[in-house]
Amino acid sequence: KSKTRRKMATPEERRREASRLMSKHPNHVPLDLRRRARSNLPKLVRTKYLIPVWLCIGNVLVALRHDVAEAIAQATNQVSTGYTHVPLRIRFGRGAQLFGLSHKIGDVYDQLKGDDGFLVAQLESPEFDKKTN
Repeated sequence: KSKTRRKMATPEERRREASRLMSKHPNHVPLDLRRRARSNLPKLVRTKYLIPVWLCIGNVLVALRHDVAEAIAQATNQVSTGYTHVPLRIRFGRGAQLFGLSHKIGDVYDQLKGDDGFLVAQLESPEFDKKTN
């Protein structure tokens, strides 16, 4: 089975995409979610999300658990239960900063959005990484 490599978007294309998303959904934050470089979490099915600005980081993590459970199930050839008990941590911006779970995603976006208009976030699970090393 051949794997096709997805073309990386240029910074200008990402700016246009973020601008289009923000004009279409003004009360949402475009989030580009990645796995932390040293993380053993499996690749996520989705990496781009639109998150309501009023949502707290804790609620974002709860919402992401479904996608993480799906990725773990695919990686281990199991049926997804739709939820994972793997503890997750999310870091924001290029400096990978941690915020409290009660911070609003809109406030984090205002502080750390990238030049391209996306808020970059890195997902990690110290517990999952310990079990798989």
